[in-house]
Formats: sequence, C-alpha cells, structure tokens
Amino acid sequence: MLMGATHFATPARRWAALISLTLLGLVGCDSRSPQSWVNPQGPYASTIYDLFLPILITAVVVFVIVQGLNCLLGLQVPGTSRRSSSTAVPR
Repeated sequence: MLMGATHFATPARRWAALISLTLLGLVGCDSRSPQSWVNPQGPYASTIYDLFLPILITAVVVFVIVQGLNCLLGLQVPGTSRRSSSTAVPR
C-alpha cells in the first residue's frame, strides 16, 4: 500500500468527487443548450460526426475481438503470473 493512499480516500472526499461529477454531468443535460453531438447542425459538425461513428464502431469491434481472444485463449502479459505473491515459490 502506498504511504499517502489512505489519506486521500476519505469518505468526505469521495462524496465531494461523486457530487462534483454528477453536477458536471447534469450541466450537459440542459434542454435549452443548442449543442448536441447526437444531432449535429453545421457542416463541420456533421463532417466530424461522420468521421467519429466509423472510428467508434471500429474501436468497439477491435476491443471486443481482443478481449474475447484474451478470455478464450487465456493470454497473459509476459512476466505476470496468476499466483498470488504469498503462494509463489521462491527461486
């Protein structure tokens, strides 16, 4: 465990972070705001949107394939072990 890790994760700070993130997310839900990535209005916005969707779909497909292969084949990062450090045999 890191030396200062328990000091940062106090309940008051967790609640403050949760409330801050919730309020930040709700700011974007204003119905009077004309900006929306779901419904692009201008020519530049629709060009960006048309580029964004294929990239997003490709990234999701690649992620699913890689994670599926990782689960099916049991691939591991070299140098890692499934054993915990307490049961490891010393060399």
